[in-house]
Amino acid sequence: PFTNGEGSVLSTQQNLSIDLHFSLFPNPSNNFIFINNYNSIIEINYAINNIMGQQFSSGKLNSEITKIDINQLPSDQYILTTDRIGNEYFIVKE
Repeated sequence: PFTNGEGSVLSTQQNLSIDLHFSLFPNPSNNFIFINNYNSIIEINYAINNIMGQQFSSGKLNSEITKIDINQLPSDQYILTTDRIGNEYFIVKE
């Protein structure tokens, strides 16, 4: 029943406070999107889901700029989420 900072034991990963910044372009897009990970030293998992929550793609953002092929996705709106809290981006596939 400890909360963070009240005597709980945290791993190094949990103690690490990093400000994550991304940019996603072009948006809307037909074939590819690029994600600029300004914290490229950190490997981050991502998923692309439709607005109903169905997952269409997933992978890792482990370089400064990651190219993601969205050509196979139907034209629609999608949400790119990461395994870092608070990172959610809307994608429009034309």
